Amino acid sequence: MKSLITITCLFVLAVFIAVACNNSASLSSTTGKISQDKSIDKYEVNLLSTAYEDCIYITKLSEEGSMRSTSSETKNFADNVSTMYKNAMNEIEEAAGKMKIELPLDMRGEQLAKWKEMVKETGWNFDKKFVDLIMDASYKTKTLLSNIQASTKSNDVQIAAKNILSFTSNQKDMAEQVKQLINEQTKENIVLQTSTAINE
Repeated sequence: MKSLITITCLFVLAVFIAVACNNSASLSSTTGKISQDKSIDKYEVNLLSTAYEDCIYITKLSEEGSMRSTSSETKNFADNVSTMYKNAMNEIEEAAGKMKIELPLDMRGEQLAKWKEMVKETGWNFDKKFVDLIMDASYKTKTLLSNIQASTKSNDVQIAAKNILSFTSNQKDMAEQVKQLINEQTKENIVLQTSTAINE
């Protein structure tokens, strides 16, 4: 009888120790996760989220540019920009995943309003509006990423910002070439329209 009681006590003790160890491991794991989350600067999270919204916005502008631009040069520019900023989104997603940061799903309200204004345009006016919006948004995003790169304490975020800035570095030159083409074509159209009106 004593032997049975002893075995039962030992079994209960073993179960208790196993449960305690499991709870301790869970607590340690949870504590580690909380510590990691607390170490992330909220300002840094906001900057990263803003940069991601910018990338969504620029990508969606570029998709419209690829479909609706008047010239092949503008379409090519749109395709290149779209590729650049899809890669940028991948960089941010990878860094955010490692830091357990939840990213926004869409562009901001004011960006959506600008996109809606752009899609109302047609012909060369569309091309001009598209390039202007792209360059304005890209400049703001690059400034933001430069600030992130300089201030972040996260190595993953710093690498992501550096990579994005490197593969978007020639975008301004591309845009200037397209803008020059648009301006020349617009002037030609004005001359043709004036000449036609005079002949009529």
